[in-house]
Amino acid sequence: MAHSHVQFDWRWLGIGFCFLVVFHLLPSFLIGVLTVRNELMMYLWLFSGFSLVSGYIGYRTQGESLLESAFASTIYLMLLSYALPGILKTKGEITVVFVLIGIACVFVISAMSVYVGNVLRRKQQTNPE
Repeated sequence: MAHSHVQFDWRWLGIGFCFLVVFHLLPSFLIGVLTVRNELMMYLWLFSGFSLVSGYIGYRTQGESLLESAFASTIYLMLLSYALPGILKTKGEITVVFVLIGIACVFVISAMSVYVGNVLRRKQQTNPE
């Protein structure tokens, strides 16, 4: 019984991280959404950015970037929360549980977005218009 072994592609981890920096961090600073005091708007921008960038990566790849993009988004969130400590603060202090929940949410959202991007690409390839 042969097992299919999928290797982790470090190239897509780097590409995903660079995409997040270019297509999420730079626009965030340009429009100032990360420094805005409206927490709901900031969190919507963060999670929609992870979803859109990960979905695009899933659309462009051949289906091998599910974990790579999720890890890139997780690393990006951790570095972003270190560089901008107020990003994970609500009204009180940052707790470990809150950070872990944020990391888990970003990982799941990114993985699901890559999957959706893969499905859309396959659907477009089978039904070209």
